[in-house]
Amino acid sequence: MKGEGAVSGQMLRLVGRLARAGGAVWREAEPRLRQSRAGRAALAAVQEIAEARGAAPRSIAVWDVPTRVSKWLLVLFVLAAFLFSSMRPTGLLFAVHVACGYAVVVLLLFRVGWGFVGGEQARFRAFLRGWRAVRRHGEALLGLNPEEVAGHNPLGGWMIVLMLGALGVTAVTGLLTEGSTGGGGVMSTLLPARMEGAVGWIHGTLGFAVMWLAGIHVGGVVVESLLHRENLVRAMITGQKRVRAPGLADARAVSPWRAVPLVLVLALIGAWMVAGTRLPGAAAAAHAGVVGVGMGVAGR
Repeated sequence: MKGEGAVSGQMLRLVGRLARAGGAVWREAEPRLRQSRAGRAALAAVQEIAEARGAAPRSIAVWDVPTRVSKWLLVLFVLAAFLFSSMRPTGLLFAVHVACGYAVVVLLLFRVGWGFVGGEQARFRAFLRGWRAVRRHGEALLGLNPEEVAGHNPLGGWMIVLMLGALGVTAVTGLLTEGSTGGGGVMSTLLPARMEGAVGWIHGTLGFAVMWLAGIHVGGVVVESLLHRENLVRAMITGQKRVRAPGLADARAVSPWRAVPLVLVLALIGAWMVAGTRLPGAAAAAHAGVVGVGMGVAGR
């Protein structure tokens, strides 16, 4: 096997030199290359690369409507929850932060469920690849020649899972913690008082970690967009992606009505979370403000 691989590598290099040398030499060498299995494989590889790079871009359907809507809503509510939080938000900020956090929980659960029953490129099995594929894509990316794929590339697929996992832990720790004015999430009564500080710190720290992961993800999207000359942000808005590789085709779609049962279940979960929320009262918020001012004066 090693010998055959070495021969194949030599044949690929030979084909490359011959292709650069000129048409006459190529026409003379091509029949000889077709006489061996390695030569035929090399010719097929060169032809596929040439066709992919020389082909005109065409549009294919990639992302279904539920995937796109849930993604952008998740981006909106994650940013809102982060901006309306100051590690331990108080008063109205706490209420807004909790509402945005509940929306993130519902959208996360939807995305996980849709990852099993959604359209082809929305499913986890479509973009979660093994270590070899991830390493191969990473090496190609460092060489500024990554493979063109229809949906998420191997690196991007695992980044999506990492972000979903980080958001999930952030959401759970948020549901367990309490606001500084006495309000709390639907699961806050389950957490022992001695653990509130540690869990609250984890919640706030993970919030910043999610922002960093989002920045890395956006950077990867920009790099891939430049290398493939395709606006991937626009593709996630329209659902259509411009590709050149000949083997890429429209993703198999599913009926959007498949999302209805999932949405109904998540609506019940959302109602349960809202009903179990303890919002801080105006008196508690005012008392916290007075105490804070007093402590500030005493500290001086």
